[in-house]
Amino acid sequence: MSILNPFERRSSITPNNYYPFMVQNGSIVPNSLVDATEALKNSDLYAVTSLISSDIAGTRFTGNQVFTSVLNNPSHLTNAFSFWQTAILNLLLNGNVFLAILKGDNGLMKELRLIPSNAITIDLTDNTLTYEVNQFDDYPSAKYNASEMIHVKIMAYGVDTLHNLVGHS
Repeated sequence: MSILNPFERRSSITPNNYYPFMVQNGSIVPNSLVDATEALKNSDLYAVTSLISSDIAGTRFTGNQVFTSVLNNPSHLTNAFSFWQTAILNLLLNGNVFLAILKGDNGLMKELRLIPSNAITIDLTDNTLTYEVNQFDDYPSAKYNASEMIHVKIMAYGVDTLHNLVGHS
């Protein structure tokens, strides 16, 4: 209602509808917005995301050999450049990237598996954070503890702890 027009009626919409994720029953679930295929048809968006993701994907990790060997060769399914370019594109376009840590028979990190954002449900129960992966392609449903998932997010903000756990593009 306006001071100038006391009979004015306004409609409003909850901003959650514009988040890449929504909170439902205490869990964070994906909210489909414009997908990457559609967004990348914009030549400016394609150019900037391609430049950023390619520059980052072309770098080599240095440091502790246990971690750098996996980071420099993260997947047996694709080369390191393609893996990291795809991961960074997910981060830029979705605000989040989810990488499941796969371990070998010796219990050490063997490789990383890129999980699409729309296949993830984040659950925070009794201060325990878990990531539930809904079945997609040939990857079965799974549940990961926070220590078994690398979740990179940008511009994470929200009105509560659960909303602060997701990034925004």
